[in-house]
Amino acid sequence: MDNKKFIGWKDRIQVDLKDHSEVEYFHSKHSLFSHQEIKDAIKIAGPFRQKVHDYLNERMKFKAFQHRAAGLFGGMGMSSLFNFVPQKKVETKK
Repeated sequence: MDNKKFIGWKDRIQVDLKDHSEVEYFHSKHSLFSHQEIKDAIKIAGPFRQKVHDYLNERMKFKAFQHRAAGLFGGMGMSSLFNFVPQKKVETKK
């Protein structure tokens, strides 16, 4: 937990999840993510600022990949892309 009474290098390297201004700062730097996604990133990556930035940058690369893949495959979602099973051709008797 980031303690606002102690200002210094320890305060600068940690992120307080409960402080709205710090979540807002990350949202301004990583605007592709919602506030809830940023809060989740802080929970996953931990309280250290650099680790949160690194985690969000990796997630941003994945989001860009999803966006490009959706454009390449005609709007197919990623789940349908990876779960795609070719259909067998059914031959009809004439």
